[in-house]
Amino acid sequence: MIFGKSIQPLEWPCAATLGLRKNAACDEGFSLIEALVALAIFSFAAIALLSVQSASARAVVALEDKLLAEIVAENVMISYLVEGNNARKGTTELAGRRWRWKQSRPRPAGQEFDQFEISVSTADSTQVIYSITRLVRNQDGS
Repeated sequence: MIFGKSIQPLEWPCAATLGLRKNAACDEGFSLIEALVALAIFSFAAIALLSVQSASARAVVALEDKLLAEIVAENVMISYLVEGNNARKGTTELAGRRWRWKQSRPRPAGQEFDQFEISVSTADSTQVIYSITRLVRNQDGS
């Protein structure tokens, strides 16, 4: 009892009481078609969630590759600036993976600034994941 009154259960109209179907009992429950439609809607929603999750996982892997390739490119550039390493290509290991890098100078030398382009790919692929271009003052002072 709430506030001194007893609560009666709520009765929902069924197809028979609304006149939608004749000779229908009100305690039927769900029909097989209704259950299959509900299952199909749930299945579509579950498939959509799984595809979003797999796309998100692929994006995380691609971002990780790009970040690591960027670190490799920056390390190669720093190696050139600090140690004078003038190698044009090579491989290095970072985060337990092998990376291939290539350095090019599209701008002719002999000017005040040299243009360096460093491209990085995985060791087992030729597809460039990250590329960096920098202008560096000539070390010989010309």
